Amino acid sequence: AGAPIVAQNLLFFFLFCCCCSMGPALSFCTSGISRGVSALLDGSPSSSSVSQCFRLGGPDGAIGDSAALVLRVESAPIEESVGARLTGFSAGDCLTLAQISAEDGLEALGWRYREGARARWPGGYRFQSSKRSWRAMVAGGYSAGKGKIHEAQACVLQMAILPEDRTLDHADLDLHDAGDAVAYAHRFNLHARQQPDGDQLPAIRVAAPVACVVVETCYPAMIPTGTPCTLLPYPALDVQKFVFDGGDDFMEVPQAFFHYAAFSSNGKHFVCDIQGCELDNGDFLLIDPVVLRAAMPNVDDV
Repeated sequence: AGAPIVAQNLLFFFLFCCCCSMGPALSFCTSGISRGVSALLDGSPSSSSVSQCFRLGGPDGAIGDSAALVLRVESAPIEESVGARLTGFSAGDCLTLAQISAEDGLEALGWRYREGARARWPGGYRFQSSKRSWRAMVAGGYSAGKGKIHEAQACVLQMAILPEDRTLDHADLDLHDAGDAVAYAHRFNLHARQQPDGDQLPAIRVAAPVACVVVETCYPAMIPTGTPCTLLPYPALDVQKFVFDGGDDFMEVPQAFFHYAAFSSNGKHFVCDIQGCELDNGDFLLIDPVVLRAAMPNVDDV
């Protein structure tokens, strides 16, 4: 019984010395140390889900050895269309995020949850549950269907602030709103193309999120292992409000999209909090819109 305790004390002393001498260098931690400590202390490998995710990296090394986070994609239901910008990731993929950072340019994503704005929205997770948003660089990973993923991709990582709101059911609500917005964007773009010179008109595209779970983390206090989150493809550094509270700068195409969705749904759906960026080709990329749905009629309404 004494040997494991001695080994534990020596390991903790070693890690303490490293932290004191290396300081910020350890902020970009390696997952190999944590797995090695776990295996030595309890004599068993890491949890099966994490071990499986890392074993997928193949004989040339674990895919997360230099990762800030490793995510496993749980759900990616939105399909390719002229209204969607996809990540290209599928359920079961393991992704390494080389770094995440809180950027001032993403602050607009949280304006929906400010006290003054929140009071005007309905109740429910999509309107009332504040989120944290980080700029995230996906460095690669592994797909069961494609093998190694080598392409780097700039994304936005979102996670509910309250621990009780971090569930896959809530992540599905995020994906549901995005999917509805993609469907309206698809029809809006097809309608625009039918107009004279329609091919020259800017298109609306919606960043299609995938629902993920954290399987390895360098920030356990902030983003614990097992936390559900969403990952959205978004290359821009800033988020601009196009349709929010009436005080936005008028942008013709986002405004037209808002009215198109409301009209084509007979007033049942309003795609709100339209935000994102204008791309170099003139198209608009929207991120995390919210869909306001009319209440379904019941027996008392008849």
